[in-house]
Amino acid sequence: VGGSRISRLRKAIESVIDNLHTRRSVGKPSHAFEDSVIDDFKEHCATWVLEDAFLCSHRLPRRYFTEPNITWKAVHDRYVDETTRPKPGARTMSYSRFTQYLRYYFLGVRLTRTTVDVCDCCVCLKIQLQQPDLTEDERNVLLLEQSPNLDSAIAQRRFISNQHIYLYFTVQQMTTRTSKEKQAQTQGKPAINIAFLFGNSDNSSDKPNA
Repeated sequence: VGGSRISRLRKAIESVIDNLHTRRSVGKPSHAFEDSVIDDFKEHCATWVLEDAFLCSHRLPRRYFTEPNITWKAVHDRYVDETTRPKPGARTMSYSRFTQYLRYYFLGVRLTRTTVDVCDCCVCLKIQLQQPDLTEDERNVLLLEQSPNLDSAIAQRRFISNQHIYLYFTVQQMTTRTSKEKQAQTQGKPAINIAFLFGNSDNSSDKPNA
């Protein structure tokens, strides 16, 4: 490194090197919306007439416009009209910006709902319930998951999972104990016998191998 870079580096060190990072403050972009524009957007959205979707615990709760055949273009046009009517010349969002802020602040809002709401998770559960080889416990868990309240379903699934884990570790312990007993017998060491622990010393299996 040489030339003008050395002189710039020397000046930076003399004037405290932190100034390199704090020379320019991070200002707000000139095209950014003022808080008043965001407030006008939220106030308009608060006037929407919405209805709740059917309860589903697998996805974000959705709300739909009650007005039939409405489009986002019509919603945006109303927003511009209702914002500029009381305040002529007020800054408004373009259609693309309007939809971006809509997805950010009102993610669950949709246009007119369909005749029947369909949830992918609910459809999968219905297909699983039609399986003929389901056990009673598995069927009960699926039925609970179909309901809006998942607390009982989670508790039931956790109970079944804990049972499987307990059985798994029990089998692992029995397998480990059996392998240790076989290893002790092959090495000429007495294996631990449950009958011996309970005082049945007459059993010939309690004696060490010759």
